[in-house]
Order: sequence, then C-alpha cells, then structure tokens
Amino acid sequence: MLYAIIRVFFFYVSMLIPRHYFNNIQYTMWPFFLSMWLFFFIFFFILYINRYFFITEELLLFSLSMVIFFVYKWFSDIIVESSMLGRYNRKIRSSIVFGFILFLVSEIMLFSGFFWSYFDRIFHISFSTYNMSNLNGFELLSWYKRPLWATLCLVTSGYIYNHAYYMLKIGCLIEFGLGYAGALWFAYLFLFIQYQEYIELSFTISDSIYCSLFFLLTGFHGMHVLIGMNFMIFASNPIAEKGECSTSRALGFGLSLIYWHFVDIIWIFLFFFIYVLNNWDFIYLIYDSNYLYYGL
Repeated sequence: MLYAIIRVFFFYVSMLIPRHYFNNIQYTMWPFFLSMWLFFFIFFFILYINRYFFITEELLLFSLSMVIFFVYKWFSDIIVESSMLGRYNRKIRSSIVFGFILFLVSEIMLFSGFFWSYFDRIFHISFSTYNMSNLNGFELLSWYKRPLWATLCLVTSGYIYNHAYYMLKIGCLIEFGLGYAGALWFAYLFLFIQYQEYIELSFTISDSIYCSLFFLLTGFHGMHVLIGMNFMIFASNPIAEKGECSTSRALGFGLSLIYWHFVDIIWIFLFFFIYVLNNWDFIYLIYDSNYLYYGL
C-alpha cells in the first residue's frame, strides 16, 4: 500500500512540476527507496554490533538485499534512459560528471576522517612502547607477503582497465573486452587475498582501537572495491555484449574508470600507512618535559 502511494506521488510530481528546457528525464522514485533502506541497514547494523537481541542476521541480510535491489532498479533505469532512449544530452552529462566529482570529494573526506583517527592513535605515546611503532596487543603484519600481492593485483587491475578505456576510444572492441575481463579478474583476486588475510589474523575488531581502525579501513575499502566492480560491470557489459559504444555509455565507462582509480589510490595509502609503517620497528621516541620527537 505504501509503495503504491509513493509511486502515485512521484507520478504526479513528474506531471505537475515543470522541468528545465534541457531536462527530459522523468522523476524517479528509486533514490528515495534506496536512501530509506540504506538508513535502515546502517541503523540495524549499529544495533547488531552492540548486541541488541532483537536485531538478527536475517534482518541485516534482508535490509542489505533491499539496498542492492533498489540500486539495481535505479541503474537499470539509467541505462534505459541513456542508452536506449537517448535522453542524456550534453547538459545532463555535464551535471552527472559534476555530481560524481562532488561524490568523490565526499568519499575523500570520509576516508580522511578514518585516517585522522588512525594517525592520532599510532603517534600517541601511550600506545607506543619498547621503542617500536607497533601498538600493544597488535600482530605485526608482513607487508611484503599478502598485502603486497593484493596491492599488485589492484594496481594491475587499474592499469588494465585504463588500457581498455584507450582501446575503446580507438574502436578496438575486442581488446577492450579482454581488458575489461582482466581488470575484473584481478579485482576478484584482490578480494580473495584480503579474505584469506582476514581468516588468518589472530586479532579481532574489538581487541584495541588500532585493530578496530584496521578492520574499518580495510573493510570499508573492500566494500568500495565491490561497489567499483559492480559499477564496472554495469558500465562495461553493454559495450562488450553489443559491440557498440554510444556517448552515454562512454560517459558511464569513464566515470567507472575514475572511480576505480580512486579505489586504487586509497589502497596505496592504506598499504603504506597500515602495513608498511607498522613494520618500522626502528622508530624510536625521545621524550622530555617539553617536546616529543620522532626519529629514525
């Protein structure tokens, strides 16, 4: 009943409100439902990790599945409007690019807050003992083992996907399809390596502040990798299957490429500050009554 009422409301809004002269896109209800279920999922997840007994795993999975469903419906409408109906003119494409840039800026600010919390902990004297940069109760991670292989996989995926973009620009669709498939395969390999690391760690997210930040940063980045892979599939599959590339499809592919490079850059920061910096056990602390120095 509520769904029908909201759908009728959006229909009348699209009919009554005059649109701008260059905007010929119908109003859609999917962002409303997506934001609503995203709020429910975050709300239920916070209650679940705080051990509220009435929040079950089934309820979390249901809210997450609804988020995925409405994302799929919204993306499907975008593909129909842009590729099949051809409603994305130059003004609309410019607005989409500008909105996407603002979205990336918000993502940068979000990761900056997490990194700020991490730096506040790792360079705090009460968390550093025995002249080591490693924090109390934290297992030293070997940056040159799985983390290094994961980094190489993600960077290689970004390079191959960038090469596929240039192949698309010159019209080599076979090379584009191979590059797209290779980038997706390396992304799957990155997630597999991260999963193997998680199941072999001896600490949990609740052991210390540093451990919580470790799982928060790496897990949140892994979620962005999943989003980027789905973005990649939605943007590249129509081109690879039909063997043609319209202006709107090229725009979607270009935005997915920018997002994938953003994911690569965030992981490089993670790799250096989470894995490499934590293995510098020769960082020593010199403290007196006035100053705290960090030296090598």
